[in-house]
Amino acid sequence: MTSCRLKLAIIDLDQTIIDTLPRFYRVFCEGLRKIGLLPPSYDEFLKRYREDRLDIFIPKDIRPQFWIDFLKSYHGPLDEVSLIPGVPETLRQLRKLGLKVVVVTGRLVPREFVEGELKALGLLDLIDEVYTGLHGLGTEDDMFSKAPLVWAIIQKWKVSPNEVVVIGDYKSDVALSRRTGVLTVGVCGEHMSRNMLVSHGATAVVGSFSEVTSIIVKLCGMHDEKYLPSSFDR
Repeated sequence: MTSCRLKLAIIDLDQTIIDTLPRFYRVFCEGLRKIGLLPPSYDEFLKRYREDRLDIFIPKDIRPQFWIDFLKSYHGPLDEVSLIPGVPETLRQLRKLGLKVVVVTGRLVPREFVEGELKALGLLDLIDEVYTGLHGLGTEDDMFSKAPLVWAIIQKWKVSPNEVVVIGDYKSDVALSRRTGVLTVGVCGEHMSRNMLVSHGATAVVGSFSEVTSIIVKLCGMHDEKYLPSSFDR
């Protein structure tokens, strides 16, 4: 019987397994007010977010420091956070396939902040480890790349890049396929463009996190009925 060659799933946090867009908007607006700028309406913010053009609101010369401060402030009350549908079931399915599950985030906050949110949402017991941007973030050409985090996780878990799949909702997540040699699955969700994820190197793209197990089964070449998501709860 065919078994999955993948051993490790590295999964992005925000907008991939939990919806923190209300927090994103709050922290973004607070950052603009601190530098004396008027924040956009939520509708205008959402439009530019989907276009990946939020930088138009930030003066060019301070953009790097603005985003660093943003990532340091990306935490807050739990009422700003909600669980994306299908996440607990999908995490259980990945573990039943034999994959270890590591969650990563570019937030520049202590690991304990993230673990507290995951515990409150009932996800922490389904995750093997959590990494934040404080564990290493950025490369010479992309200060927000998660490539250093991915390499640290690969070394920690003693796996090869071709045994790893990275799952995320943003172009920098799927670009890790080119930077590190891992497989990447882009999750469009409600806000990201399929074309953008494909153009930045996604191995595969799905419309929702609930579809992740099916695509990983295909990537592994596992066609036995035992591995279809519908069979996990039998």
